[in-house]
Amino acid sequence: MKMPRALMVFAVLSFVFSPTAIPAQKLSKLVVGYSSVSSSFLPLWIGSETGIFSRNGLDVQMVFFTTGTTAVQALLSGDSPISHTAGSGIVNSRLGGSDAVMIVGGTVTLDWWLMSRPEIRTPAQLKGG
Repeated sequence: MKMPRALMVFAVLSFVFSPTAIPAQKLSKLVVGYSSVSSSFLPLWIGSETGIFSRNGLDVQMVFFTTGTTAVQALLSGDSPISHTAGSGIVNSRLGGSDAVMIVGGTVTLDWWLMSRPEIRTPAQLKGG
């Protein structure tokens, strides 16, 4: 099958004069507050350390707050537009009249354990007298 000469010239010129690289888009800056150093924050750290955020157009700056209350205060003041923190701070701020919204909760089971001496085997044995 013969290709017309004009079409071949057009194809070659299109290839030669096409841009070889697309300039990188500017990353959107996002400050993310977090209030604890624990395994529940692994997705945040992994996203930052592996470059997942930057590959998806985000320049994420993680800011550590010493308490969940401080993280919620930063959220309400606008210093940190999103925060990864316990839900109790958000609930308390809503009860106080703020417009904070909790989008998702990551914990589906409680992480608390009750431990006792070996002779205590049931909760009824903990009842005081």
